[in-house]
Amino acid sequence: MNVRKKRVGLFVWSALLGTGAALCAAAAEGPPVLFPQPLSARIVRYDVRVALDAEKKTLAGEETVTWKNTTGGEVGDAWFHLYLNAFANDRSVFMRESAGAHRGFKASEDKWGYCRVTSMVFLGPNGAETVLPLEYPGEDRTVARVTLPVPVAPGGEAAFRIAFEEKLPKVFARAGFVGDFVMAGQWFPKLGIYEAGRGWNCHPYHLNSEFYADFGVYDVAVTVPAHYVVGATGVQWGEAQVGKTKTLRFHAEDVHDFAWAASPDFVDVKEDFRGTTIRVLMQPGNRGDIPRYAGAVKAALKGFERYLWKYPYPVITVVDPPRGGLGAGGMEYPTLITSMTHPFIPDGFYLPEMVTLHEFGHQYWYGMSANNEFEEAWLDE
Repeated sequence: MNVRKKRVGLFVWSALLGTGAALCAAAAEGPPVLFPQPLSARIVRYDVRVALDAEKKTLAGEETVTWKNTTGGEVGDAWFHLYLNAFANDRSVFMRESAGAHRGFKASEDKWGYCRVTSMVFLGPNGAETVLPLEYPGEDRTVARVTLPVPVAPGGEAAFRIAFEEKLPKVFARAGFVGDFVMAGQWFPKLGIYEAGRGWNCHPYHLNSEFYADFGVYDVAVTVPAHYVVGATGVQWGEAQVGKTKTLRFHAEDVHDFAWAASPDFVDVKEDFRGTTIRVLMQPGNRGDIPRYAGAVKAALKGFERYLWKYPYPVITVVDPPRGGLGAGGMEYPTLITSMTHPFIPDGFYLPEMVTLHEFGHQYWYGMSANNEFEEAWLDE
């Protein structure tokens, strides 16, 4: 049995036994324990702080990434995705393959985006720190490599402290902004997957493929203007306001990605259903379709539990992008999906339900099955 199949088995059995639905009360000084019995190998851990400049549409962040070497050999380097560099210019792999269009939405060439790593430090034993220069394998900078000062032994760990600054593009393909709406998907420096006998599986950002990453734990603090509403992967366990900004803290376990959306305009509706909190973040003009989104999620929760296994996470969030930002719609992230609707869609035309059901299905494939969407993107569709 390969590693991927083992992970799927852990999810299935844990969900069937009910451990996946366990949500322990958060301690006052820290995040909750979502799964006392882990559902995955938890190969990586991300501790991230990021601040949104709502006027400039920029992100300033710092993260500590810890990776476990679960293979039988030493590993002497590390490869990272810098996905937002796909939108840095018209020469990236994604832009050349797409010719600046995705699902009918066009790029705005005067509103490029980027991800710049301003510092990467290897955190060695006994407090030793080594600054690592980034190497780029080609003109496309959606992938970067660093050479480690000492190889990571089998069973050992490597830790990195990374500072980064980013500019969000005008959204046309999954991530970016329109007006005051922000969709932060594939936004942070993110490790590839190390495969025994093959090395790092870390492809550039291509048009007709998606994503592949290890399961792990995420603790993310998001700072936004105080009047913004934020939805994110995992559960929110903290909030603190200082002046005109607030910092929200999110925690997720046994997921392989983290995304968040923010807007001052969201209508925020929550409902508990069969042990899961359904959260809908709706555009004000579409508020009449909140029951359609929520109803689709309820049908999905019941159907997938009946025919497969119970959805193990405590929350599922549906984000409704604004008109002009529908390039962010119809996309899946762990415990968070984006859908799409319009105030003039009639009741008998089930586009909102169809998109919501489809994206919820991705919580299982590739959310829990975690197939390699780089190389076999068709499998989960």
